Amino acid sequence: MCIGFINVPPLQFKLGPFSAGSPEASLLQDRTGLASGTVLASKGPSAQEAAVDSFVLLADNRTFGIHLDTRSRGPALQSSIDPIFEFNVFPPAAGAPDTRLMPFTGADAGNVEMAFSFDHRVKRVNAAANSLAYGQAVFTPFDLKAQRHFYFVVDLFGTQPLVDNVLIDSATGQAIVETGFRASSYGRNFGATTFQAPSPFVSPSIEGTGGHYEFRFNVDEFRRILTAVRTIDPGLSADPADYLFDDFHFNTEVLGDGEIGETIANIEIRLLRR
Repeated sequence: MCIGFINVPPLQFKLGPFSAGSPEASLLQDRTGLASGTVLASKGPSAQEAAVDSFVLLADNRTFGIHLDTRSRGPALQSSIDPIFEFNVFPPAAGAPDTRLMPFTGADAGNVEMAFSFDHRVKRVNAAANSLAYGQAVFTPFDLKAQRHFYFVVDLFGTQPLVDNVLIDSATGQAIVETGFRASSYGRNFGATTFQAPSPFVSPSIEGTGGHYEFRFNVDEFRRILTAVRTIDPGLSADPADYLFDDFHFNTEVLGDGEIGETIANIEIRLLRR
């Protein structure tokens, strides 16, 4: 697991740990909803300086308080902070087991399904005029034949219309298949549902929104994902057996200017029997 960040100053200051109830922890809790932990921050060295810009509050290796603020962003429009779970992508040595995540390869492909889940709470979200703010769970499948990725995105919240979509990521040029935590042809929802906040966001109207989220997809649903992505990138393989999964990450992102404060915990990726 690692923390990725784009278009915000490096998280170069390490502060704390701060105990729940302390003035420093209370200041950071007001941004993320998380009561205690160690801080990795863009600004410092004080908690007061850290709190007004981007930071990640780590309660443990499964619990993250994320505060994304674009006040110090670079010239690009997209700014993000992402907890990332990276999987093995290298072929095994001779005689060694293959530990790559390739669930839809081999004779058992029709008997398994991918599941991902996590707990999430929104603390504050603000977006400037003509800006967007959103959070989304993202798998990155890699086509071994075409030697390139695409994104499978499940929206959790956002100001933009949260509908099934196929598009190109303006930052990377990679194709995206987008759905939500709801009934979908791309998978099945087993927890809380996607919610669309008012635009522009007003923090008090959504503070505390969240719950336990879980989404699953099997080989048949993955074929539908591939059919969709190939409408804009036909060079990608139509065969689920050609794909491994490179990573899973939760993308907290602002397009333009704004702020997101949230807590995400207990991220799990599971391979289940159907």
